[in-house]
Formats: sequence, structure tokens, C-alpha cells
Amino acid sequence: MTEMDDNAESSIYRELREVRASWEETSREIRGLLGWLSKPQPLDDAARAALDADIERSLDKSYPDRRKGVVYRDVLGEWDDARVLEFAADGVDRPDEGGATLLSAIAETERVELCGALLDRGANPDIGSHGCGDAMEDCVQAGGKAAVPMLDRMLQHSRYGIHDQHKSGMTLLHLAVAERRWDVIRYLMGRGAELSEMDIDCETVEEYAREDGGVAYVRELRDFEE
Repeated sequence: MTEMDDNAESSIYRELREVRASWEETSREIRGLLGWLSKPQPLDDAARAALDADIERSLDKSYPDRRKGVVYRDVLGEWDDARVLEFAADGVDRPDEGGATLLSAIAETERVELCGALLDRGANPDIGSHGCGDAMEDCVQAGGKAAVPMLDRMLQHSRYGIHDQHKSGMTLLHLAVAERRWDVIRYLMGRGAELSEMDIDCETVEEYAREDGGVAYVRELRDFEE
């Protein structure tokens, strides 16, 4: 491995650690908010307005260029491909009001050609929903018949390889096995992904499978290795 490869790998793992730390901090904040919201006394108008303002400030800080008033998952049900591409022209990776990218939202649909068109216009599949994952992870989680062709296109534009850990700390095969996305599992293993690959906590894909479905699940997955 060259020094350039070492530096690139170190950069990826450093970013993974930073993302994980940010995710853990965000999770603590969310748990605190949920605990507060679960208190028996109802929120009065002033308290609810203060909470909404806190959420808006947090989003503005995390996503200063977000498109307020737009939720991509909603507009994708109304807009054709041409309108989406026109809308994306002033910033193909600009997040919506909640922090999701267009590519991340499209990853949950079956609009393969639109996915490809956005990638050709520079959409980055390495970012995704709310800063905690990427569009490829969203695609695997969503599943569906379009998952494999979308994932194949995204990987051609991504810095991640088949064996790499993503922002979640998992490889795509870990995630596909956890979600039981058989088409994606077949695709990834057909491209060389292995059950021995480890997540950020050194847990293998096979261990994920064993914990989720026991020996029978592992046996089914091993059939794809033959």
C-alpha cells in the first residue's frame, strides 16, 4: 500500500470517528428532548414555540444552506424528473429543511434514471440523510427492486469501495444482512464482499447474521460464496 493510500485510509477512518462522535452527541440531545417531551404536563404555546425555535437554530447551524420549506420526500411524489433536475441546478447536494439530500430521498424510490442523472450532474452519494449516513446506506435500507441498479450507479461515483466501512461504521454488506435485503446481498457478494468483513466495532458480517437469524441464516449467506 502506498503512502497516498495510507493517508486516504487514515482520512476515511478519522472522518468515521468524527461522524460517530457527532452522531452520539446528537443522539444524547435527542434523548434529552424526548425525555422532556414525555413529561406528563402538556406544553403550553410558549414552551412549544421555544422548542420549535431550538430545533430551527440547530438545523440552521448544521445545514446553513438548507432549503427551508422543502421536504424532498414530499416533492418527489409530485415532480417529474425534469422539474427535479431544474430545481437541483442551483445546488445538487443542498439539503432540504430537515437535512436530507435529493439523492438520499431518491434512493428510497424506484427512480433509477433520475438517480443517474443527478450523479452525472455531480451529486455526491457519500452524503445523505441528516449528516448521519450516506445515500448508499439509505438505498440499502429502503430495499426494493431499484436498490441494486441505484447502488451500482452510486458506487461508480463514490470514494467508498465494496469493502469499506461507511459513516454508520458498517460496510454495505453488514447493513444489507441486518435488513435482509437479499438482492443487495447477492449483488455485493457477487462483487467480492465477504462475510468476514468487520464493522467499526470489529464485528463481522457473519456475526450480524448469526445474531439475527442463527445458523440457518449464516448457511443461506454462505451459499452466495460458492
